[in-house]
Amino acid sequence: MSSPLGPTIVESLRRSAAAPVVNRPVNDILADMGLPRLPALPPAAPLPDLPPLPILDLSALTKPLTDLAGSFGTGQLGAPVSPKDNAKTGVSEPSPALDPAQLMSAVGTVLQSVSQLGSTAAQALGSMWQGAGASAAGAKQAQASGDTAAL
Repeated sequence: MSSPLGPTIVESLRRSAAAPVVNRPVNDILADMGLPRLPALPPAAPLPDLPPLPILDLSALTKPLTDLAGSFGTGQLGAPVSPKDNAKTGVSEPSPALDPAQLMSAVGTVLQSVSQLGSTAAQALGSMWQGAGASAAGAKQAQASGDTAAL
């Protein structure tokens, strides 16, 4: 358990030599010391006439934030999305669930297939195509395959 906090400033002052003046008004303390009272503050200058301020609509101020938060969805992966109307039957039914993990897996599989097709095409052309252009294209294809594998 942590140690208790030290005393507050007022508690420390009440236990010190300044204790008699802690809760007294300033003008009383000054009078005891033989000093004049504090001068009265002059009244504040009048403010210029300003048009009335419009009433703030807090819902309009927070709408961008609530729209942003709403774009994140429910946060439940694979949960069905809001119901949509079936035009043929007129019955409202939930749309199929969209699982981001399955979607990313499918995208990864497609990228691997494209990379393999690109490698096969580059090997087929490698035997027919000679020169600096062929070497540069081969290097780029190898870099693209490496980037796809890293993804």
